[in-house]
Amino acid sequence: MLRRIGGFEVEGFTEPEAALSRIGDGGVDCVVSDYEMPGLDGFDLLERVREFDPDLPFIVYTGNGDEALAEDAISLGATDYVRKERGSAQFALLGRRIEGAVARYRAEQEAERRLRAIETAREGICILSADGTFEYANGAYLDLYGYREDDLLDAEWRLLHPAVEVERVLSEVLPAVEERGEWCGETVGRRADGTTFRERTSVSRLPDGGLVIVVADAEDPPWGEEDRTG
Repeated sequence: MLRRIGGFEVEGFTEPEAALSRIGDGGVDCVVSDYEMPGLDGFDLLERVREFDPDLPFIVYTGNGDEALAEDAISLGATDYVRKERGSAQFALLGRRIEGAVARYRAEQEAERRLRAIETAREGICILSADGTFEYANGAYLDLYGYREDDLLDAEWRLLHPAVEVERVLSEVLPAVEERGEWCGETVGRRADGTTFRERTSVSRLPDGGLVIVVADAEDPPWGEEDRTG
C-alpha cells in the first residue's frame, strides 16, 4: 500500500534481527515497526536502532495499544506512533507521517553538516541576532579575539571594536548592509586583552534581521595563498 499510494521504496521483514542487519547496512530513511513481534518487540527494536543512530526516523505502527503505549514509544525515542485502523485511509496517514519524519531528519542532517563545516572553517564566523548580540561564534572566531564562548554569547558586537571603530561601523558599515544586504572591507578589531588589529570583514544580512560576519586577521595571507607566499 505504501508503494502504491506514495511511491515509497519499501523493504519488508518479519524477523526483527534481519531488519536490524539491513538497517545497519545503511541507506534507510525510516523504520516502520509493529509492536508485538517474535524475539524482539517494537520497543526492543527501537532501543537497538537508537544504539547506532539516535535520530533515524522510527515509527511504531500497531493495532495493539493505547495512549499509554504511545507515550511509552515517544519516551523511548520513537519519532511517531500510528495506530492501525481499518480501511485504506490509514496508509495515507502513515505515508504523510513518514514523509514528514524523513523531511525533518534530512533537514537536521543538512544543518549538522553545515555546522560542522563552519566549526572547521579557518575564518572566524559569527552570527548576530537582530538586536546586535552574539548568537553563535565558531572556534576560529573565539581564538581570533581571545574569548571563550560563554564570555561572548549574548554580548553586544561593540565589545570587539574600539570606540572610534564602533562609530564607523554605525555610520558606514551597517547602513551599507541595510541597503545592499552585505558589506566587505577592513575594520579594526579589539581582542579580550585590549590590543587592536586590522581585520578583513564580510557582513551579510539574514532574513530575520540578524547578521553573519566572517573575519580574518588582515596580516594573515588570504586562505589558499600561503604556499604562493611561502
